[in-house]
Amino acid sequence: MGPLAAHLQAAAAGDFPGIFLNGLLVFGRAGDVIFERCLARDHALYILEQAERSGLTVLFYAGDRVLVRERTLETDMFIVSHEPVPTAVGDLAEAVRGTAVHKALLVDPRKDVVRYRREMTDAFEGVADITQARPDVLEVLPVGASKGEAFVTLLHHLGVEKEHTMAIGDGENDVEMIKAAGLGVAVANAVPQMLSVADEVVCANDEAAVEEAIRRFVACQ
Repeated sequence: MGPLAAHLQAAAAGDFPGIFLNGLLVFGRAGDVIFERCLARDHALYILEQAERSGLTVLFYAGDRVLVRERTLETDMFIVSHEPVPTAVGDLAEAVRGTAVHKALLVDPRKDVVRYRREMTDAFEGVADITQARPDVLEVLPVGASKGEAFVTLLHHLGVEKEHTMAIGDGENDVEMIKAAGLGVAVANAVPQMLSVADEVVCANDEAAVEEAIRRFVACQ
């Protein structure tokens, strides 16, 4: 959980249901963890070995911590998106052996991860799934994990029917959540996979898209 989510949770006095870490961590109505998925430790070590062999920078997310070998421009570029400040641990493999990690981000210092995606997908078959929230980063998750799975879990916990829900997204990693919602909304600059499954489209994500979605599809009810 990044600083923005932590601030919102504190402001809500602990009553803060929500989905975090791309669906790997779900908090219930009392702010307690009701669902969690982590990478198997041997899988995380294998991911680290394969990624670094290909020259990729690896960030492991462990709850509200981000573990990196050393801090660089690549590891720190997520801070502006309200992600936790990375912790440099030196021996990343040793840190992973002693910590449960939820997911990994793989970053190419040359900003060209697309060419690695097929290679990593083949290498991680049966070990982990790969998705992308942005074009310069590969996101490595436990097999079968998605925001859609977490979304359905949270609805069951809250006793809410899917017909009474709306989800909005822009990236490939939002597709399953959009499909699971009663109304799936894509922003105008979403990836093609999102636009193809969305029920509605609003303005771009830097043009108050969430506000437009609430005004058009929620406030009018």
